[in-house]
Amino acid sequence: MIIEMAEVSAAHKVIRLSAQNRQRRFRFRYLFVFAFLIWGAYVYMFVQRPMLTEQAQQKAQLNQQIMQENAKAAELNQQIQNLHSNKYIAALAEQRYHLISRGEIILVASSSTSGTH
Repeated sequence: MIIEMAEVSAAHKVIRLSAQNRQRRFRFRYLFVFAFLIWGAYVYMFVQRPMLTEQAQQKAQLNQQIMQENAKAAELNQQIQNLHSNKYIAALAEQRYHLISRGEIILVASSSTSGTH
C-alpha cells in the first residue's frame, strides 16, 4: 500500500510537472507573440510611417510639377498652332522687329518734357 501511494504520488508529480511545462510553454509562446507585436508596432511607428509620409509629400510635389509641365506643354502647343497662322506671324513681326505692312504709316508720339507750349 505504501508503494501504491508512492506510485500515485509520483504520478501526480509527473502530471503536475507536465502541466507546469505546458503552462511555461504557453507563457513563452504568448511572450514571444507579444514581443513580436511590440517590435512590429515599433517598426511601423518609427520606421515605416515617417517614410510613408515623406513619400506622400514627394508624390504631392511631383503631381504639382506634372500639372505645371502639362500647362507649359499646352501653352507650347498653342504657340505652335499660332505659328502656322500668317496673321500671328505678321503681328509677332510687328511687335518684336517693328516691321510694318505696305500702306501703313508710322506715327511717333513724342513727349514734351520742356515746360513750354
